Amino acid sequence: MARLRDKVAFITGGGSGIGRACAMLFASEGAQVVIAELDTERGVASVVDVQSIPSTEALFIETDVTRETSITQAMQQAATQYGKIDILVNCAGGSLAADASVTEVDMSV
Repeated sequence: MARLRDKVAFITGGGSGIGRACAMLFASEGAQVVIAELDTERGVASVVDVQSIPSTEALFIETDVTRETSITQAMQQAATQYGKIDILVNCAGGSLAADASVTEVDMSV
């Protein structure tokens, strides 16, 4: 099936675990996949796996989700590469010194 044909999925933590599983599932449904991952080796390996699915593109972007500038740059790079981002999956682990609800975190800390 190709329910996600012409869609772009941006997946933080896409190098392993649930994030990698999401990348494979979305690719199998036709999405182009962006692997936003801090660990280069895992990110590249995930891209190789995703690209084994016919007619699928994947892009690895080294991303540190604990740094707002890193996330912003990754999103901009993905949007430049594919022209858009349709799906966002937040699977990366990471925390800030002032851990709180995602809607209440002060990114300046």
